[in-house]
Amino acid sequence: MYIVSRNSQGNALFCIAMRVLPCFYGKVKSLLKVTGMLIPENGIRIAALAIQHKVKLATRDRHFDFVDGLEKEEW
Repeated sequence: MYIVSRNSQGNALFCIAMRVLPCFYGKVKSLLKVTGMLIPENGIRIAALAIQHKVKLATRDRHFDFVDGLEKEEW
């Protein structure tokens, strides 16, 4: 994990370069499928990785709003 940037409040934004565990990926994908709110496949991996490591996702992409349990920060 390494610092990518800082937001307007001075908080460090990190990038995680790791593999997502299948249990996190599967949970995110299945919950999205049940609700009918599928997002791009890479988005599912990104969301699952952030949930897995308990970090906020800095994004402007609205499709992440459909992922339960994902903490987001407007970027």
